[in-house]
Amino acid sequence: MKKRLKHLLCLVMAFTVFMESGVCAYADQISDLKKKNQQDQDKLDELGDQIDELAGEQQGIKGEMDSLQAEIADIMASISLIEEDIQKKKEQIAR
Repeated sequence: MKKRLKHLLCLVMAFTVFMESGVCAYADQISDLKKKNQQDQDKLDELGDQIDELAGEQQGIKGEMDSLQAEIADIMASISLIEEDIQKKKEQIAR
């Protein structure tokens, strides 16, 4: 009977050691996954900041383009007026 009790005790101890190693490995995996998750979140936050910065730059460039388009429209109008003046001068010279 003592032999059987020792055998049972050894089995219980072996099972306990086996389970603890599994729990530790599982805890390490969870810890590693949490670290990886945090690293990924940090990268995502950084990319979000870069996107926001680029969006701001895009708005600035759009504003410059709008301004330049208005300036081009003014220049085109001036050119049209100058062409009309030139045509009138040519007609006056031809008389």
